[in-house]
Amino acid sequence: FVATPDRLDVFLDRDRALEVLDPSRRQQVISCGSAIEFAVVALSAAGYDGDVDLLTDDGDPDHLATIEVTGTREATDEDRELADAIGRRHTVRAPFEPRAVSAELVDRLQEEAGIHETWVKPITRSEEEVATVFLISRAEEMEQGDPAYREELERWLRTDPGAQDGVPVEAVP
Repeated sequence: FVATPDRLDVFLDRDRALEVLDPSRRQQVISCGSAIEFAVVALSAAGYDGDVDLLTDDGDPDHLATIEVTGTREATDEDRELADAIGRRHTVRAPFEPRAVSAELVDRLQEEAGIHETWVKPITRSEEEVATVFLISRAEEMEQGDPAYREELERWLRTDPGAQDGVPVEAVP
């Protein structure tokens, strides 16, 4: 991240890449996307408008985005609630609960995803569920059978509470 008073540039940090777990850096780019969205949410909560330029045209393939402050705005209660939620956000690594997701939630997720030009594919048929479980299980077997994967994953586990990077060891069931 490179910040000035009215701009934030976000770059891929190749020194923090996980060569075995994320060889294409796809997950790293997705994480940067989350950070970009959090910055926009924080700007809104602070009373600012921001413009995001994704995958800038400056010739640097690692320059993922620029967020520029474009003006002021009245922050809403929703803006502040979203910003407050950033600090509580975490990835749940526990197994999924064996219960259906409500149709209302699926509809809301599809609506929200559509705003961002993405989609949600509900798994509604038993053969889709079986195929999904098989693919996830097979991927887990392949990862756990790879010593380099296990070694890199262990290095990425964070045992020092003051560390900024890594997965907190208590987050892994």
